[in-house]
Amino acid sequence: MSDYSNQSLGGANFAGANLQRARFRDADLVGANFQSANLQGAVLKNANATRANFQGATFYRALCAGGVFYEADFSNAHLGGADFKKADLRNANLSGANLQEARLSGANLSGANLDGAQLFGCLDSSKTIWPIGYSRPGR
Repeated sequence: MSDYSNQSLGGANFAGANLQRARFRDADLVGANFQSANLQGAVLKNANATRANFQGATFYRALCAGGVFYEADFSNAHLGGADFKKADLRNANLSGANLQEARLSGANLSGANLDGAQLFGCLDSSKTIWPIGYSRPGR
């Protein structure tokens, strides 16, 4: 298991990497490329991944609570069961992403693109901020 906690990795290229259970706690990941990377069970708690590329990445059961993912690209990513509690997902691209059973309690998704996103069984709360005009399925 790799530990990148508290490191400055802005702009780093992890495209296609196997980062299963890697730790990025409190890391600077601004603009980093994780396209198609395996982040299953990874820890990105309180990481700053502003404008990072996570297209097609796998985040199954990853811990991303409190992270900053402002304008990050999660298009077609697999985020099932991931914990984004109190995460900043403003203006993130989540189009086509699988968010089934993801934890979104207190997350800020204002301005996020949720076109085609799968949200069945995701857990939110009254403090979750959804994009204006967005009506979550099942509500």
